[in-house]
Amino acid sequence: MVKGSALFQQPVLVTADGEAWVLEKFPVGEAEALRDRKVAVTGTVLRANQPGTWAPAIHVERIEAVPDDAPAR
Repeated sequence: MVKGSALFQQPVLVTADGEAWVLEKFPVGEAEALRDRKVAVTGTVLRANQPGTWAPAIHVERIEAVPDDAPAR
């Protein structure tokens, strides 16, 4: 998913339980190509999802599409 306006777009991953994570250093075009797909993400957590945290984030090292019937991790 891509959030934001045309001037400031931010790729975002929504997890199976509804958490939204900002995907740092991941191109908007690649995020658009994966819209509505189930993906596996490898990276480094930059901001963990904790109370009071705005927009938890991960620095993406790799994203790959996975089959829709693959279990969520």
